[in-house]
Amino acid sequence: MSMLESKDIDYKRPKGVPPFAIRKDGNELLLVYSPRNGVKFVDENLIRNNECNIAGGIFSFTKGDVKDLGSESIGSRTFILGTIDSDSKDADYYRLPGRLLSIEHDLLFYKDIEVDIEWFFPYSVNARLSIFQKVSRLIDEQIIIGGPKENAIPCECWEKVVKQFPRETEITHYIESRVEGILGEYLPTIRKGTSLLKQYLVKLKKNAPVANSVADWAAFNSYELNKYVFLCDLLEKMLANEALYETEWEKLILRFILLLYPQYIKVKNQLVIHERMTEAGKASKRQIDLALFDAEGHIDLIEIKRPSVGPIFRSGLDHDNNIPSLALSKTVMQIEKYILYLQKGGYELENELNKKYPNLLPNKTTIKIINPRGLIVFGRSNSLSDDQILDFEVFRRKFAHIANILTYDELLLRLKNILSKFK
Repeated sequence: MSMLESKDIDYKRPKGVPPFAIRKDGNELLLVYSPRNGVKFVDENLIRNNECNIAGGIFSFTKGDVKDLGSESIGSRTFILGTIDSDSKDADYYRLPGRLLSIEHDLLFYKDIEVDIEWFFPYSVNARLSIFQKVSRLIDEQIIIGGPKENAIPCECWEKVVKQFPRETEITHYIESRVEGILGEYLPTIRKGTSLLKQYLVKLKKNAPVANSVADWAAFNSYELNKYVFLCDLLEKMLANEALYETEWEKLILRFILLLYPQYIKVKNQLVIHERMTEAGKASKRQIDLALFDAEGHIDLIEIKRPSVGPIFRSGLDHDNNIPSLALSKTVMQIEKYILYLQKGGYELENELNKKYPNLLPNKTTIKIINPRGLIVFGRSNSLSDDQILDFEVFRRKFAHIANILTYDELLLRLKNILSKFK
């Protein structure tokens, strides 16, 4: 019988034998692969094609990487992951060729560290996620694990990266939540990917130990860092594409606001109220575009205009003063008027809103109208002169008791400053 025919028998990996194991043999770092149904397909690919991809394509070996190709054993094959060249400047390190993991640079593992198979693909082989491939896309240099070399990553640090690597379930839910965010308005029956992602993360949180160590807080900071990197990048891309409609800006910027102002837990579009100020004795229906509610149910208002809605100041000066543009003045007037309606409505308007929106807030929290304030997101400020910046601040402080006026460039700067905190 030929080499391949000799392996053409039924085989099942014995219970308790892991599919992958890493061991050292002198100057060689070895990967022992024990497929569930035997090594026939491994030998076939190596003999016919001179290569074989295993672990969902994470490893790519050639015939010369196998120590026991064609041996009588039908349960496992041993691959050379790395070797120590005692005559080189890296004599204390196993060198793993980058081609094995489809990355640009070779890897270096310090000879005295214990290499874990999860360093290459954590949690699940089916996830087909290679940590080294992901990291190599972020850096343009050799990855060195352990030992005294400059820029070497400490072994315990790399293990933290492995533990924080997202699981396959989390990635699946994240993809579904992104699709839901795009198609949710058009397909009401779409599977709630965002809810599934939140449920999964809550489950992870419940099973996680209490964050009371330096490592726990480092992991938290890493999560926050990635979040604000994403937000800064997203806002910069949005500002480079000002062709978005105002409703699109509202949806996107509200997500930023809820992160920058965590006291708010709910946004209500088109909040309908009745006021009795404009016509004596008669209730006039008004519709507030956007209302914010904090954790205690207090209501505030927000106005979001497109960055290109208009300049902050009119052209020209009046007695050496910059005059706010008509668009900005109208926005301030609009939010000031709605705040006045809320204040004058008092308890009667509170009762009206709680009856109209009984389930708007969680845990039976009621809507409260107590000195509401406004937030205005308007225009660009990166091109203002020093005199204009001063006059803009004077204008803002004049209305500070009514509304906080924030430009898109200030919003981006605020995100970057928060990002620097986590860095």
